[in-house]
Amino acid sequence: MDGASKRFGGQLADYRTRARGSGEKILSDLRQAPARTPRQVSGQEARMTRSRYGLS
Repeated sequence: MDGASKRFGGQLADYRTRARGSGEKILSDLRQAPARTPRQVSGQEARMTRSRYGLS
């Protein structure tokens, strides 16, 4: 393997490590989201959410 191939392989390994770390952080955030979500919201909050997402 020549120098360019080794550098390219090293870059790919670095990108793979960074992508895995980012993916793990995203999954962790998604798993924690339900705990931060209130079981109930006020009527006004419900109307605002429906309006924001076009659900009215």
